[in-house]
Amino acid sequence: MIHHAQVITLDPSSPWGYEIKHAALHKTGDYGEAVNAFETMLLKIALSPDPDVQRELYAHYDKGIC
Repeated sequence: MIHHAQVITLDPSSPWGYEIKHAALHKTGDYGEAVNAFETMLLKIALSPDPDVQRELYAHYDKGIC
């Protein structure tokens, strides 16, 4: 299992670590921190220079799948 802190440390500009962190915190019931991780993930998507990142994740979350 990949730990979110490792992913965030390796590439802090990537949304993937924050997506993993959001899921882990949500699963443990830490909803406040899960929201923070989710908002950070969305910010990283918006700031990503990779259009595929924006297209993929916005399409995924725009459908209400999370």
